[in-house]
Amino acid sequence: MINFLSPGALVIFPLAVLIDIIGIILIFCGLDDFGLTDIIAITFIGGWSAFKSMAEGSGSQQQTGTPDIKRKREAQKEIKKTMSQTAKTAKTAKGAKVAKGAKWLRWFTVIGELIPYFGVLPLWSIYVFFEIKNSK
Repeated sequence: MINFLSPGALVIFPLAVLIDIIGIILIFCGLDDFGLTDIIAITFIGGWSAFKSMAEGSGSQQQTGTPDIKRKREAQKEIKKTMSQTAKTAKTAKGAKVAKGAKWLRWFTVIGELIPYFGVLPLWSIYVFFEIKNSK
């Protein structure tokens, strides 16, 4: 599900669209930005992406509760895991394929923006859209 009301999406997606529009206008006017828009985009969008991936990867695990409660929580997690494991096999295969495609899409968009005249494509907007779409 796409969450365009998240704080990152409300700030970063319009920035990506603005950077792409500026790049398109400059190319059609016959001007060159000398990589300035790419530097700005890599700084802000790349920083947001790195921060977001670190925040999602770390998880927020709190050390609260007694050992008995912790054991109950772990047991409940194991029960849920075994019950939903058969349903997840199909989703896992599809999710792995999407994740692999998203990994290549990231590199394609960043490298594509650095190639002269190929950067006229709205690759920053596509990058941010798929980052928002694939976020947890």
